[in-house]
Amino acid sequence: MSDLKARTADAAKKRTTQTTTTTLPDELQKAKTLIQQKRYDDARALLRTIKHPTAIEWLTRLEQRTLQPAAIHAPPSRLHQWRWLIVTGLIILVLAGVYLVYDATVLSTARNEGRVTARLFAYCLDATHAAGVDSGVCSGWYEQAFTPSKETVLACDRLSPELDTAFNQCLIDENILPPGVVKTR
Repeated sequence: MSDLKARTADAAKKRTTQTTTTTLPDELQKAKTLIQQKRYDDARALLRTIKHPTAIEWLTRLEQRTLQPAAIHAPPSRLHQWRWLIVTGLIILVLAGVYLVYDATVLSTARNEGRVTARLFAYCLDATHAAGVDSGVCSGWYEQAFTPSKETVLACDRLSPELDTAFNQCLIDENILPPGVVKTR
């Protein structure tokens, strides 16, 4: 009979041990709820008061989980924000500088060539009128004269950017004459 009592006591002890490991105490259930609600500080504080292997395991996991995402999802520091601001500002300054150089060279040259072409056309009209030649020859001549003599025409323009008389005289001196106009001296 004592053998039966011993076996019954062992079975009861096993059942008690199994029930305590398979069902969570109320404190562990509260900690689990706090973790699910993402109230990690409260869950950590509660788990520290529980003397149970599951509580220790959860506390260890919770410590690992809350330390890593904080570094990943932390808002950028002031230094990081200033760095991006400085880099963005430098990029804008470089782009503005490139635009200004482009504007000063390419666009201003194009504007200048357009203005010089108009001056060349006006020169053709004046010269053909003075020579008694039909001014219709000027419609295509100024473009034909500008392309091969571009550097000379631009040099004449630089010598007298505002005075058409000096510009016209420079072109005559360089033998850039409209059709039918003869250089007289």
